[in-house]
Amino acid sequence: MTGVEPEPVIAESSNGLAEGCKLDKREVWATRSVLAARTDLADVQDADGYVVEHPDSVVPELYTHTVPSVNPYQCVAQVDTVRGGLAVAVSVSGLKKDEIDVCEDAKVELEDLFNAVQDGER
Repeated sequence: MTGVEPEPVIAESSNGLAEGCKLDKREVWATRSVLAARTDLADVQDADGYVVEHPDSVVPELYTHTVPSVNPYQCVAQVDTVRGGLAVAVSVSGLKKDEIDVCEDAKVELEDLFNAVQDGER
C-alpha cells in the first residue's frame, strides 16, 4: 500500500461518517481508499438500499457492502472496531468496469492490509 494521501472529500461526502486516505492508483480504472468509518455492520444493515455480503476471508468478520442504486461500481470491505469500522473502498470506471468484481478487489485490499500487520510489517 503506497501513496497514502489524506482525502478531505471522503469526510465531506459521507457527512462526517468516515474519514480516509486515497491510495496510489495501481490501475487507471480503480480508485482505492482506506477509511475509518463511524458506522458498523448494524448501521449498514439498517440503511435502505445497502447490499451486505459476508465472503470467505482470512480477516475475521470481514463483510462487504454496496449501494447498487447509487453506484454499482463501488464497494466497501469492512471490519468493525470498537469505534465503528476499518474499511477499504474501491470504485471502478472505464470500459471494462462491468468485468471487474469490485467487492473482491476491496476484500483483497483489506486482506493485504491485515496480512501486513499480522506479519509485523509497518
